[in-house]
Amino acid sequence: MFYTRTLEAHLREHPPQTIKEAVVVLETLTGIRRSPTQVRLFLKQLGLQCRKVGLLPAKADPAAQHEYQKNLEPRLAEAHTGERAVFFVDTAHSRHEIAD
Repeated sequence: MFYTRTLEAHLREHPPQTIKEAVVVLETLTGIRRSPTQVRLFLKQLGLQCRKVGLLPAKADPAAQHEYQKNLEPRLAEAHTGERAVFFVDTAHSRHEIAD
């Protein structure tokens, strides 16, 4: 418990990316090697959490985005005046059902 505040400050300032990295960091700072399970419990006691990493979308093409926006703005202006209806849909989840 002597090192707890020092370790917490270090881990908050330099968060480890993995439990294996945390094991190495704690061993380096204290000279005591702990199992990954014990390190995970210690980090949890400190209030630190594992964060899941998500994928970033592929890099967008600025020229294509500009062209899309250039075509979209007049249509949105028409929608504001009531001349046109504009719908945004998620094509990945569209469903067509036929009623009998």
